[in-house]
Amino acid sequence: MVGGIAHYIDRVFSSVPPECLVVIRHLQPGTSDSERARRFRVIQTGRYSSFLRRGKLAILPLLVTTVRHLLRDRTYGLIVAEQIQTAIPALIAARLLGVKFIVIAHGMEITTGRWRRVKAWVFRQADQVITVSAYSRRLLERLGIAPERIATIPPPVDAGPFKDVIQIPKNQARARLGIAEDSKVLLSVAVLRQQYKGIDTTIRATSLLGERYRSLQYFIVGDGPDRPRLERIADELRLDSHVKFVGPVDDVTKGLYYAACDLFVLPNRVEYGRGGEQSEGFGIVFLEAALFGKPSIGGQGGSLDAVLHGETGLSVLGTSVEEVAAAAARLLDDLPLREQLSEAGRRRASLDFSTERVSQRFCEECASLTEARGE
Repeated sequence: MVGGIAHYIDRVFSSVPPECLVVIRHLQPGTSDSERARRFRVIQTGRYSSFLRRGKLAILPLLVTTVRHLLRDRTYGLIVAEQIQTAIPALIAARLLGVKFIVIAHGMEITTGRWRRVKAWVFRQADQVITVSAYSRRLLERLGIAPERIATIPPPVDAGPFKDVIQIPKNQARARLGIAEDSKVLLSVAVLRQQYKGIDTTIRATSLLGERYRSLQYFIVGDGPDRPRLERIADELRLDSHVKFVGPVDDVTKGLYYAACDLFVLPNRVEYGRGGEQSEGFGIVFLEAALFGKPSIGGQGGSLDAVLHGETGLSVLGTSVEEVAAAAARLLDDLPLREQLSEAGRRRASLDFSTERVSQRFCEECASLTEARGE
């Protein structure tokens, strides 16, 4: 699985001894025998029909596999659901074994979806809920989760995928990407699915900024179903010379764009609708930009934890085109401030959000629960 949740899970479990970890998961289509060779044991659900792989029905083969496995092996001391979608099998497993149960909450899924009441009930059954930001913690508290049963463990950031380009100078990165050395460069990196990312606001802010900075370039790295709408906004504003949709790229190319930009911009907003409250749970891309020494302009929601206003970047109202444009102009015009935020952001990302530190915090939470029951 590709995405923020997958990376979070991979990294927080990295300090767990392989002999202490068993993963129960769906058999992914196209999985080869060599790919199944893991450092820990993996129990696959089997080759169920595609009908049982879609939506809420996907829980059934996972539940059956979990129960069948536990009837043979009952040696576990802790059950973890890596997200709410797998929490029902995990909860049943924990009750069958009489052990503690942890569920990890990542953000938007806490309050959205047609099964909000069921999810709220499951969260309340957990002995511990681990979440990624102060914003998602507040969402959980609104569901009635006791504050002492919520632990905040932010996502780690890994420089490994960028090791070949993380030290590259800005001018060299621009040369490799074909960007003029004297351009003012803004960058967003996101899956173009949720509108709350604020890329539409940034496109409109670019229209204002283009009048002031003739060489302004705004690059949007990523793809998704919201891309046609965003392209229409750029076309309507006649921003062909300023806004560039890059599409999906590999990690090295993404690193080059981080190195080439002046500012990272993703002014997330909080949106309300029939589906519930939606916003960014955290925003790992802000930390990736910080690794490259780039200050960020963030918005609301979980990004308030990722971007410290006035310390590692600026936080704005993600619905305000004027605020986004003013924040970008302030940083583009103030080199000493930009350098100050850059250094603070790089230091914070490297020290506070390392995989080792975050994974250790996760292991400590697990240990505190098992010790409480005398394991």
